[in-house]
Amino acid sequence: MTAQQKPTLGQKWRGFVELCHRPKTKFDVKDRTRALILFAIVVKGLMELVRMVK
Repeated sequence: MTAQQKPTLGQKWRGFVELCHRPKTKFDVKDRTRALILFAIVVKGLMELVRMVK
């Protein structure tokens, strides 16, 4: 029996990125859209907060 090589960190990263770029179902697309919208709202809120503090 031959020993299998463990995946390198680079291979794990490429696999993760590939998984993130390919949604599996329509629900994944909806969840990613919601997450992107939430992220944009948080960024906009932080920008406004920084502007107010200045």
